[in-house]
Amino acid sequence: MIHISKAANDLLNEVGGYKTESRGEVIIKGKGVMETYWLIGPSDGSTSSQIHPAGYQGLSNNLESTDNLSNASTGTVTV
Repeated sequence: MIHISKAANDLLNEVGGYKTESRGEVIIKGKGVMETYWLIGPSDGSTSSQIHPAGYQGLSNNLESTDNLSNASTGTVTV
């Protein structure tokens, strides 16, 4: 099981397809008392799945652009 925040739990509920279980309130260092959850896994019982939130494609493109800038500074250009 993976320990997740309320925000992560809310995102998983919005996306759908994942089973979570409330862990209750936990003291988180630097944040105080927070409600947290366990990520049990995909709700359909499969063992592998990836989430791609709406902003994922833009983030992926930004990372590629950053890589290209880095490569350009070393004389390598990716086309």
